[in-house]
Amino acid sequence: PGSTMVQVDKTPPESEISGVPGTWVNHPVTVVVHATDQLSGMVPEPASDDGQPATFVDAESYATYESPGSVATFSIATEGVSKVRYWAEDLAGNANDGEPGPGGDSHPNPGQAVIRIDTVPPEAAFESARDPEDPELVWVDVSDPDSGVSDVEIQIRRAGSPGEFSSLPTQEENGRVKARIPSDDL
Repeated sequence: PGSTMVQVDKTPPESEISGVPGTWVNHPVTVVVHATDQLSGMVPEPASDDGQPATFVDAESYATYESPGSVATFSIATEGVSKVRYWAEDLAGNANDGEPGPGGDSHPNPGQAVIRIDTVPPEAAFESARDPEDPELVWVDVSDPDSGVSDVEIQIRRAGSPGEFSSLPTQEENGRVKARIPSDDL
């Protein structure tokens, strides 16, 4: 009698992402997705017509990127918050993409990450209306629609002076920052 070896793989691959910053950044971000599969694997077999393993990255505002094999490298440069999904398909055709599988069962959900990019600096402007009763008080409106404002500094120096600026103590109130000019010290 003859014999045949049958290999069965019903297990989806596992995907991991690296390169995701934990905070806002001011530059494009390159992420790398690595996929592993212990059974059929993530490496195509040259003499086989089985499957074509691939790794995928789906970032908002971009077309889904497919990379043959176990690694996908993808750059994101979109301003703001971008949600990223990532998954892989192994040599046997198993995937962790969250889509319905051949038997009606859903594949495991894809991995998810969030990229936050803000390349535009905050805006700041002195308020033109000064209180005649308190002319030493200076107000600055500050805003940043994406990452927000983390720190504001108001500095002063004598007009026309080549000297260094001196920082003034500031206080934040409702998106505005105030400082007091020490006219007695000038």
